[in-house]
Amino acid sequence: MKKATVILISSFFVIVFITMSFSAEKTLRRQVTGTVTAVNEEENTITVEGRKSDVTVYANEKTRILEEETKSFSDIKIGDKVTVKYKVADDERNTAKRITIRVTPVKSSSGN
Repeated sequence: MKKATVILISSFFVIVFITMSFSAEKTLRRQVTGTVTAVNEEENTITVEGRKSDVTVYANEKTRILEEETKSFSDIKIGDKVTVKYKVADDERNTAKRITIRVTPVKSSSGN
């Protein structure tokens, strides 16, 4: 009986510890699709005009920037259509995980 009680109490503390570890991160994952309205190369941030509001995201060395091939932060220009997957951390800073530059199809001038 004592052994079962010790195991039960130990299991309880392990579960509490794991729960506290996960809740400490509090990282929200979000996505925004829209037009780039600002690029700050010094701060490595872009602002995207989303449907509900503008979102400014920070790109770090882990951020993947894609179009039809891998690009760099300097390839992002005002007016580009992008989809950004990002994390919101405890400090409220939006950190981009992936920025995809959406290729706009070229319309044919022949009218077909």
